Amino acid sequence: MKVYIYCSYQSSPVGFKLGTIQYNSSNKQYYIPTDTDIEPFVQKSFEEGLIKAVHGKIPESDKKILLIKKLQDTITDDKGNAIPIYMNFAFEFDDQDKFETFMSNYRDNYSGDEEIAEALVKAVVPDRSVKDFALKINAPILNKFIENLLTKDEESISSITDVDKYKLIIELRSANDYSDKIAQLFGLDKYFLKREDKIYIYPVKKNSTQKLVLILGIVLVIVIILLILLWKN
Repeated sequence: MKVYIYCSYQSSPVGFKLGTIQYNSSNKQYYIPTDTDIEPFVQKSFEEGLIKAVHGKIPESDKKILLIKKLQDTITDDKGNAIPIYMNFAFEFDDQDKFETFMSNYRDNYSGDEEIAEALVKAVVPDRSVKDFALKINAPILNKFIENLLTKDEESISSITDVDKYKLIIELRSANDYSDKIAQLFGLDKYFLKREDKIYIYPVKKNSTQKLVLILGIVLVIVIILLILLWKN
């Protein structure tokens, strides 16, 4: 599993910088982020302020993602000072079964941003000696978070649907219609992008209205071309 880290803290000398780490259950010390092998879709999702969260299938890829943004909590340094920590994480999966287990447990265990932030805040360790990032990730804390969500309970009922499993779900912070912007940002075909209030689902089948609009548009273009040809003759 690849984990994307897009975190910062008050008075960080570098601010936010996107990095990745490879999950390793045997790591008992620290992860040091790197800026290699960045998925463009993930980078755009982090950098677009309208987006609150993303999960599901990355377009044009077999990989699955759970991306959570704008978490905030505080830690206390050695001098007793409270330091605000700003967190954005994404968890990328190649394995469908692990993704489904992770998503189901995530929904069952965390009902809001505050709970997620509390679980992850101590994983972010400010360290100005770390080149480019000025922070590192406490491996035991992050690993515990991941392992808890990867533990399959055979008796539990999965809370995820086929839409969660096989579609891309983008949650925005605004209820306004940003279909055009989302489609353009990720290079998606707007006709297959379905909006439900703040939630956008991709891809979905064109509904009858969309099909009718498309057909009428094609017919109109043909009629205009024929009229132009007749007028010239």
